[in-house]
Amino acid sequence: MDNRDGIAVRWLGHPIFRDKEGRELFVRHMPTFFETFSVVLVDSDKIVRANVPFRRAESKYSVEQVGVTVEFARLLFLGHLWHSGRAREAAAGFEKGIDRDFEPVLSMTPLN
Repeated sequence: MDNRDGIAVRWLGHPIFRDKEGRELFVRHMPTFFETFSVVLVDSDKIVRANVPFRRAESKYSVEQVGVTVEFARLLFLGHLWHSGRAREAAAGFEKGIDRDFEPVLSMTPLN
């Protein structure tokens, strides 16, 4: 997940960020002319609750001071793998136990 420097490179699944009060936070990337805080985390009311400072900038809303935690939805990711596997099996003709009425992928027209 990181290169041993604490900075996330990539992750699997869907990350869910939360602050100390339990509010779900959403990541927003600011344009490049905001050089001190290019990544902010906002809540559902679009209020900035945390930011990721860089270039030695000081911030009272940094993720460390605000207490932002992150959770990863692994079960959802595995569910997507399971459904994609079923779709591949159906496309290959192995439709054992798959009902066409409840599988919207099977009712789609092929792309030409």
